[in-house]
Amino acid sequence: MATTPSRPGIILSQPVCLFNCAYEARLREIEQSIPHDRLETIANDGDLSIHWPEVLSVFVADVSGAENGEPVVVLDAALQEKLKNIFWQMNDVPYATRTETHEEEVTVIDDEGNEVTVIQTVSEVILTISITHKTAAEMAQEHHFSSRQKEYLELMLQPENREMWDLLVF
Repeated sequence: MATTPSRPGIILSQPVCLFNCAYEARLREIEQSIPHDRLETIANDGDLSIHWPEVLSVFVADVSGAENGEPVVVLDAALQEKLKNIFWQMNDVPYATRTETHEEEVTVIDDEGNEVTVIQTVSEVILTISITHKTAAEMAQEHHFSSRQKEYLELMLQPENREMWDLLVF
């Protein structure tokens, strides 16, 4: 028989949808608010997507593996904020612009109506969004995980837990 959660909040899978939308919105916001001629989106690990199993593993290990560990099935406002902070720490979205110039052959019509090929120097503003994913190990180090939290993290990242994470995420 299912039990009713003892505290108000949302279930762990709900923030996944919210943060996916926030992540996409952040990328769109950058793209739409920064003037540019060309967009490059790169990731430090070659993958533009969110690594949800690692994000959730870090969160669960941080909260449940703490000395006063607590369950993470239902998230109150404080736990939602903690998950949000871990999410953005692990999925940073810095950006920069740069200007590149190059020469192009352009066909123009001269004053006498003749087509003439000329070389023009063209400047382009390139917007680069550099998605920076942190690994679970980096987060454990930054958050000074205890040995118990590291053990929880290792357990959460086991391949046999992949199906559980997939059920929560997809």
